[in-house]
Amino acid sequence: MPNKIKKAKIEIKKQHVNSSTAEALGYDEKTKTLRVWFTTGKIYDYANVPKTRFETLLYAPSIGAYFNRSIKGIYPYKQVN
Repeated sequence: MPNKIKKAKIEIKKQHVNSSTAEALGYDEKTKTLRVWFTTGKIYDYANVPKTRFETLLYAPSIGAYFNRSIKGIYPYKQVN
């Protein structure tokens, strides 16, 4: 299980997606931070995520399935809200 991360607050542009899991996704190239706005209202940042992994997630046929397989449990995270 990855450790939770602590970072200074960063602004990440929200890109709305068609998913039952995520309302929107965002990515900060400088810090390699993936931000996920979940449909539950919770927002999480995932650290050290390669840009290619974010792009694949953004265009995945099933964002939830790809997230669970390739992000969750792999990258350190923190809840933003």
